[in-house]
Amino acid sequence: MTRQNNAHPQTSIMGSLIRPLRSLVNGFGLAWWARVETREPNVTYWFGPFVTRKSLEVKLSTFVADLSFEGPASVNHTLVRCRRVEPLTIAVEGWSDD
Repeated sequence: MTRQNNAHPQTSIMGSLIRPLRSLVNGFGLAWWARVETREPNVTYWFGPFVTRKSLEVKLSTFVADLSFEGPASVNHTLVRCRRVEPLTIAVEGWSDD
């Protein structure tokens, strides 16, 4: 006998609906993204897409905390409403602000 896990059927339904909605919103340039920049190493990360600014803000602190554990000199972010495609991580080799 196989037992199904129906503890949170609404969660799986929402998950299957939110992915196409994020894609659609991003395609129209209405998605929320965070542009997260680190120094030393000099990398730009794009974190998203999110349908609402609030949902981005809720998840962003965990993403920034994870990056901070990697030891960059600084981590800064900007919230942007736009359309993004790959690449979502951009390393700047040999960059210097001297």
